Amino acid sequence: MSAFDFVNRANSEYIDRLYEQYRRDPRALDESWKAFFAGFDLGNARSGETPASPKRPPGPGAAPGAPQGTPPSVGVYDLVHSYRELGHFVATLDPLGHDRPNHPLLDLANFSMTEADLDRRIGTGGFMGETDGTLRSLILQLRRTYCGTLGVEFTNISDKSQRDWLIARMEPTYNHPSLTPTEQKAVLMQMVAAEDFERFLHTRYIGQKRFSAEGAEALIPLLNTLVEEGAALGAEKVIMAMAHRGRLNVLAHVMNKPYEFILSEFEGTAFSQEIEGDGDVKYHLGYANTRPLPTGRAVKVSLVPNPSHLELIYPIMEGIIRCQQQIFGDTGRGRVVPVVMHGDASFTGQGVV
Repeated sequence: MSAFDFVNRANSEYIDRLYEQYRRDPRALDESWKAFFAGFDLGNARSGETPASPKRPPGPGAAPGAPQGTPPSVGVYDLVHSYRELGHFVATLDPLGHDRPNHPLLDLANFSMTEADLDRRIGTGGFMGETDGTLRSLILQLRRTYCGTLGVEFTNISDKSQRDWLIARMEPTYNHPSLTPTEQKAVLMQMVAAEDFERFLHTRYIGQKRFSAEGAEALIPLLNTLVEEGAALGAEKVIMAMAHRGRLNVLAHVMNKPYEFILSEFEGTAFSQEIEGDGDVKYHLGYANTRPLPTGRAVKVSLVPNPSHLELIYPIMEGIIRCQQQIFGDTGRGRVVPVVMHGDASFTGQGVV
């Protein structure tokens, strides 16, 4: 049932033709559609509809606002799809605690269900995580997966295989990967290093312009994981571009730029003859390094230097990546990998990027 074609869920003529075909010869349809129409007929029978004049099926994953006659067993598929699509709108992301409690398109009424159905055994609707079979449990696990402290916006990805890949990794774990004690300690140490680095700069260089990573220290273990996992998949170069915010921490703890280099930029000593200007100039600098990996391999990581207007670096970096891929014959786009970051999503030239 997870392979339903949601693109056609609002095409009533398409659904009608499939349903008529099902009534003539169910064997002519694939298993997912046969199961869907069988459930629809069962729902009609339970609601008193006669087979001779059934309501038209709304299609798998019926769009919000589906007719009230839609059986809950049908609406559950659209409920799951809607959480995948809209769950990030009610994720717990506001540090001040003013998160949106709910989204109107996630109300049960949109799926022809009410609170009276919460303890009804309704199945999983294609959700890949474990539930006890009730609607209440399904919603709880959907919210745990898509509305927690990690929001995911992915249904606009055009490649279905990529969407399925993400779903298969997010839903069985409810978007809470299980880390071993060793992995937990490694993440903790990276967070402590990032926090202590910011605290030292704030204490030692009072009054200097500073764009800290405070509040976003998790960026460091995230990027390190990306580099290490990417290298395990065959990446040989990881080239990044980012804004001021958190840049020094990334240089220190992802690029492994020595502390003394960074501190000398605050002091205005080591590179005074090479760099003109002051203030936030150090936040425009790039760096490249070769990082050894636990596997014995090495991966080259670099952060592209920024121009005055930070957004302009992204199309430039994409050009650098494409050039490197051509030089190395990287037709699979897996050996040289770009990573772009910006705190306020200020990407210029969307068509280029």
